[in-house]
Amino acid sequence: MSGIYCCPCGVETECGWHDLDVGNVMQCPECKAVYGHVRPRRGGSVWVRISPEDLKFYRIMDEPTEEGECR
Repeated sequence: MSGIYCCPCGVETECGWHDLDVGNVMQCPECKAVYGHVRPRRGGSVWVRISPEDLKFYRIMDEPTEEGECR
């Protein structure tokens, strides 16, 4: 099954349905903003923007490395 991620900038991106699960991140191909799908304590779920500093510090968008490889 496929889904569509809708960035707040208005761009729609076709993706797999599982790509929209809580815990995943999506990057808009147009504005390059990155959003993470989280579940707040109050319930429900929400997409929150991840700052460029956090992206770099936590290496959120880095490509996976081979298992056991240190960086």
